[in-house]
Amino acid sequence: MPRPPWYYVGDFLVLEFWADPEAVAAVLPPGLEPYDEDPGRAAALFVDWQSCTGSGEELLDPARSQYREFFIVVNAALDGEHVTTCPYIWVDRDFALVRGWIQGFPKKLGSVWLTRSYGLECLADPGV
Repeated sequence: MPRPPWYYVGDFLVLEFWADPEAVAAVLPPGLEPYDEDPGRAAALFVDWQSCTGSGEELLDPARSQYREFFIVVNAALDGEHVTTCPYIWVDRDFALVRGWIQGFPKKLGSVWLTRSYGLECLADPGV
C-alpha cells in the first residue's frame, strides 16, 4: 500500500433522500446523536474513482488507480454540531478497501456498476 497523501478525482451520482428518522438513529455509531433540525436526511452515492499518490505511478496501471464505490451517508450531530456519518460503503477493489479502513471507513468488497453514455444519444434512436 503506497503511503499518503492520496489524491482523488471521480464522477458522482448522488441521490439525496429522507429516511425514517428512527432508521437513521439506529445506524449512528456511539457518540453521535440524531440531527434534530433535519432528521432522516441521507444520501446514496455511486462514484467512479481515479486515485494516485504524489508520484502518479499508479496512473500507469488502472488496477491500482481506478475503482467504483457505493455508500450511504446520514445526518447526525456531534456535540451539537451537524456532521454526516457513513454507516455502509462498498468498493470493488482491494486497495480501496484497505485504504478506506486506514481512513476510518467501514468498507466491504462488493460489485458496483454505473451506467454512462458519454453523449451517445444515437443509441437511443433505433433509426440510427
